[in-house]
Amino acid sequence: MSKFYFIRGINRDTTLSIVRDVIEEVHEQTGKRALFKFLLKRGKGDVLIHDNLGWDAMLILMVMWVKRYKLAIRLRGDAVRVLKVGTFGRFYQVQYLITMLVLRSAHLIIFNSQHMQSNPAYSFARGRSFVVYNPLMVETATRSEEDIEELRNSFSELRLLTVTNFNIAPKIAPLELALRDWIDAEFLDKHNITWDIVGSGFAYENFNREFADQYERVKLHGFHSEVEQFYHESHVLAYLTGMDAFPNVVLEASFFQLPVITNEDSCGTLEAMSDGTTGFVVNDKASFREAVLKLREDEDLRRRMGSAGKDFVMKNYSIDVQSSLLKKKLYDFFGRPDVA
Repeated sequence: MSKFYFIRGINRDTTLSIVRDVIEEVHEQTGKRALFKFLLKRGKGDVLIHDNLGWDAMLILMVMWVKRYKLAIRLRGDAVRVLKVGTFGRFYQVQYLITMLVLRSAHLIIFNSQHMQSNPAYSFARGRSFVVYNPLMVETATRSEEDIEELRNSFSELRLLTVTNFNIAPKIAPLELALRDWIDAEFLDKHNITWDIVGSGFAYENFNREFADQYERVKLHGFHSEVEQFYHESHVLAYLTGMDAFPNVVLEASFFQLPVITNEDSCGTLEAMSDGTTGFVVNDKASFREAVLKLREDEDLRRRMGSAGKDFVMKNYSIDVQSSLLKKKLYDFFGRPDVA
């Protein structure tokens, strides 16, 4: 009898939330020895779902060749980063080789965006892959919609928000471009706009030194484990990125009814929003400023786009929607658990 198992990596709650209805057991990552013992108990007909790449995946693969179980890999942000080996040096070159060996050997690859599935680098996965998106993990707000709207209306300025990861240089490159070339202090002052940037990583300090001194209206806040208050106090998510398979932050911001401004080469971000309906896609200084000013001057437009964004993510990216899709796809591919 076929059974599904999930090997959980560190902080992989997004995948766990959508595989709960399918799996027989979750193995928490507690070290190589415990993982090895768990793998030895699996056998032909069992299906292991894993959402991390690297040495753990390599161990899973090596035992698979002996025990003959089936392996399904769910790719997340790793799917983007391993393709940029030249950016990250020798460590990522080794990870790239491991990743490609694991992916070429896996029975099934689960992508988290159409953008990644269609990447030519993964053409070998055709016929044994499908897309299941990261689900919206926020289910309730700590304040009512009325309280949040009242708070936002209390600010005279337009408040932009960015939440990002400063550990990945190509990811923050479009944000850096925008701060250097697309805006200036005069533009922010003239139109009464502020920009809050939340995140951490190796590039944060240099980023902070350069732009904190340059702009009084741009505030870098570093790492925050809870960012909900920033969503409450902002009017627009400015998510300019160069390296995202599918960003959770866009789903979260949309849940809190923030219109989204993103760049046209923002990868899977474009699947998390609808241009002209839940926000704007921009490609240069002029279009970025135009989008910001439209949202600055038209409160009703902000409200309509924010409401449309929440409807969009609740309809398409809830845990129930994505877990049902995953279950159907897994059963179609491997068969139902009660089928030997």
